[in-house]
Amino acid sequence: MPNADQQKIVLLVKDRARRDNLRSQLADWGFVPFIFENERTCLANLLPLNPDLVIAGSLTADRAIRFIHSLKMIRTNLPLLIITEDGGFKEIIETNGFTNVRLVAEHSPSAVIRSAIHSTLSSFTGEPDEAGYPVIIGDSPAMTRIKNMIPRLGQTNEAVLIIGEPGTGKELVASAIHRRSSRRKFPLLKVNAVELPYRLLEGELFGYAPPSLKNVPLNQNGMFTFADGGTVFIKEIWALPDFLQGKLIKYLEISKPPAEAADAADRSVDLRIIASTTKDLTDLTDSGEFRTDLYHRLDVIRLRLPPLRQRVEDIAPLTDFFIDKYCLECGRSRLGLSEEMRSTLQTYFWPNNVMELEQLVRRAVLQGDNKRLMKDLAAGNRQNSSARNAERCQGPNHLAGQEEIRQYLRETSDYSLKGVRQEFMLRAEKRFIKKALDKANWNRKKAARILDISYKSLLNKMKVFDLS
Repeated sequence: MPNADQQKIVLLVKDRARRDNLRSQLADWGFVPFIFENERTCLANLLPLNPDLVIAGSLTADRAIRFIHSLKMIRTNLPLLIITEDGGFKEIIETNGFTNVRLVAEHSPSAVIRSAIHSTLSSFTGEPDEAGYPVIIGDSPAMTRIKNMIPRLGQTNEAVLIIGEPGTGKELVASAIHRRSSRRKFPLLKVNAVELPYRLLEGELFGYAPPSLKNVPLNQNGMFTFADGGTVFIKEIWALPDFLQGKLIKYLEISKPPAEAADAADRSVDLRIIASTTKDLTDLTDSGEFRTDLYHRLDVIRLRLPPLRQRVEDIAPLTDFFIDKYCLECGRSRLGLSEEMRSTLQTYFWPNNVMELEQLVRRAVLQGDNKRLMKDLAAGNRQNSSARNAERCQGPNHLAGQEEIRQYLRETSDYSLKGVRQEFMLRAEKRFIKKALDKANWNRKKAARILDISYKSLLNKMKVFDLS
């Protein structure tokens, strides 16, 4: 039986010889090792074992990411040391914000592995602000760009506007920005402008004063006071009535971070505004429904989250994540999906995006019936056929295209159809070339084959369109 002061290490390595060698070394170094050869058995035993560290080897990048997510669901702040030869792991760890994960090279000497173990255990603090980083699933080009931007956005105090359809993960991204910023030790307060009556919304944001509402404490402070030092996330900012838009503008004008305030009297509160919208604010400003000055205040940094049907490569990892999540919560064995089921998931329209996928998987896990997924998807396909056909006609970038057309019409003085046609054909060509390069991971020969043009033609066009 191990002594109370001996640290327990779970070892997940598939190769038996390598596993036995590491187990022997761990025991010699004074640790108590527990060995497993597959992820499922390892995860099932983590809670009763309550280890100080997990060491994993022989995992591909996809399997490692899935294992890390499952690990965080079981015990958020458990440190993990990955033994790998894959040099791409470092970028994966940084992009996903896995603060409790360290790496060591596969064929490192014993002394290096021992040093890495001690370093991981000693450097790990287990502080809640490091452990609570939201999980953002997806490695499509669009989601990778967003995950790469989040650490940089955390270093600024500028307003952020997040645009996307319902269920695309706007609140999750807002939480991630807050958690990766210096404000993470202060509150992140959220309000949905659609869900509350105007006067109640005003009180929640700016505070209540007599006689605003019955049964509400007099002079109760609002979110903008409670969130001092932190972040306020306003969902569906388009729904703010005009008088609240005006109050928000005035509030943003007087709010100053401590570094910019001359003294305490010059400072109201220090907070950051993150807003989200499912509607196009440019249309609303053109029609006078949304204030132009507020729009420009909020649109300092813009993030557009694509709908799930436009990033189908993220559907499989998202499905696996939700299966693992709800199987762990319900104590059920893992729900298996056939290739036919996975193919159907890839071709479904997903009108409610990630939120809908999560609910479908949750329902299937709770009922212990994977066939339930197929029934729900078939019913959804019948309901959404008209919406799918409409989007096919518009193309995947129709919202971005509408905004681009409006901007072009504002700026151009040439209304000849020939000039307009030529301009947009060039823009469309550039967009398709960029998309092919992204799909080919910027392998130019492969991209040329996708576009069905010669390699030399692609190089010339990349030079013309300044694509590098």
